[in-house]
Amino acid sequence: MAHGVLGSHTTVGFITQQVTGWINAAAVIALVVFLVNVIVTRSAQPLRLRIILSAAWALMALLQASLFVLHPMLDRLLDAKALAILDPEQFYFLHQIYLIGTSIQLFAALAFLVCVLAVWRRQDMLKFERTRQEVPLRRR
Repeated sequence: MAHGVLGSHTTVGFITQQVTGWINAAAVIALVVFLVNVIVTRSAQPLRLRIILSAAWALMALLQASLFVLHPMLDRLLDAKALAILDPEQFYFLHQIYLIGTSIQLFAALAFLVCVLAVWRRQDMLKFERTRQEVPLRRR
């Protein structure tokens, strides 16, 4: 869609080049928040959910680290002043790896989200059960 407005995929690419730095920074903040959540909710995590949460978080973090490595490699293949790709073959190869990494990261994030919601639900149920046991029911 953007390339239809701006005229080329290359022009759009130079815009996204600037934006991805901010997206990657936001991802690091999100990963820290996710990790805190995993640690704080540990007592409500059954073993299976704990394994999935930990694996999804580790995969997202590993992929984010790889994106930080790939981004400058891609940047070096671009000439921003001329709006040109210096080595198109190498750029497209690395860009495909970058896109695959972000796609896998998205699926890991979705798995993480499903597990987090399950843990939160379990926490609420445990809290409800404890409250119900602590407060005796009144008989009429």
